[in-house]
Amino acid sequence: MTSADTETTSKRRTPVRTEAAGSLTEGVVDVAERAVRLARSAAETSLRVTDTVVLGSFDVAQEWIAGTPMASLTNPPVRVARETWISTRDGLRELVATV
Repeated sequence: MTSADTETTSKRRTPVRTEAAGSLTEGVVDVAERAVRLARSAAETSLRVTDTVVLGSFDVAQEWIAGTPMASLTNPPVRVARETWISTRDGLRELVATV
């Protein structure tokens, strides 16, 4: 093999960027963006559903406790749990929004 043969062989191995490769890359990016949007939407929806269930449970607990003689002792822990959940929920919403 001559140096000219080696030169042409190494030139053939160099990847050539074509229009098809560029459009394929754009297609992959579009699919990835759609997947991220779908995941974000699913996370937001599940957070809303969880929020409704958790806050509803706290409401039921407070109503149930209100009818007992221990209401003055048991309402503060439920209130603290509600505030903790609200803080956690807000943090999760911020996290989902940044993704």
